[in-house]
Amino acid sequence: MFKGKRQYASIIGRDTTFTGNLFHKGHIRVDGRVVGDIDVEKITIGEGALIEGNIRTAVAFIDGSVRGNVIARELLKIECHGDITGDIIAISLGVDEGGCIRGCVSMKMESAEVIHLTDERIQESRVRDRPAAAAEPQSREFRPAEIRLKEVRRADGSGRG
Repeated sequence: MFKGKRQYASIIGRDTTFTGNLFHKGHIRVDGRVVGDIDVEKITIGEGALIEGNIRTAVAFIDGSVRGNVIARELLKIECHGDITGDIIAISLGVDEGGCIRGCVSMKMESAEVIHLTDERIQESRVRDRPAAAAEPQSREFRPAEIRLKEVRRADGSGRG
């Protein structure tokens, strides 16, 4: 599970299924199932939870399954049981050993903006351009693939990272 104590404004329990789009200004925890898009300030998805929809947040800790796109304006942390099938846009991305990503990953050094063309799915995502005088943002982009982290090594080659 998760280390440390986190305060949640709302919790969707293990035996609960929520259908519809969810909007919240605080930190929510999902241990059950959500069918619909989620737009929150901060989200924790527990082990065994399932999200079938897109997530837009500042910070996400994912230890369950997500079937949809994830946009994290600050941090996306995929825990050891976390599994995302969908595209990711994140400023900062962490993946624990065992975490899985199936989709495109785009890491931008500035805030992400999402254009919702339908209520059901994110059709297009884009990142705001800096003013013309500013340098082009640094970007690392990976094409569709399955990424499953097996082992982390430090840059010096020793032990786990």
